[in-house]
Amino acid sequence: MKLLIHVLAFTRGVILNREMSIIEREVAGLSVLDRRVLANLALRELAQASKTEYPHLYGSQPTERYRAWGTGTAVAIDRVRSDNSQIKLRGIALWLAVAFYESKDSDFGNMKNFHRRCLKMMRQLKESLGNPKADPAKQWYAQAA
Repeated sequence: MKLLIHVLAFTRGVILNREMSIIEREVAGLSVLDRRVLANLALRELAQASKTEYPHLYGSQPTERYRAWGTGTAVAIDRVRSDNSQIKLRGIALWLAVAFYESKDSDFGNMKNFHRRCLKMMRQLKESLGNPKADPAKQWYAQAA
């Protein structure tokens, strides 16, 4: 039974890592304004997921409650492939929230590494927001200098 659990966790880690590569490519191609919008959407999705009983199943149907993982990442990847930029941004935000909670407390090595990649992506998005308390005139002057 332990071997089966390890195989399932490894397989899920491989799938999530492949999807993370797609997400990283999409985020790299976004403008600064879109990254800021995405950062706010991702924070909102994380907050909404944390309020649910099973955050790793956020975005899934209620009937999938007893599965090891839900369909939230698959739904999100479908949205990421959309031509509509708003749907794409919402898909990326949903994917980050679900993947974060899926890998959060995992005991498996590849899932821990994947969780670090999620945290890195979220940090990059947070940095795109900049310092909200900073004076815009000082920021403009620093960029001009």
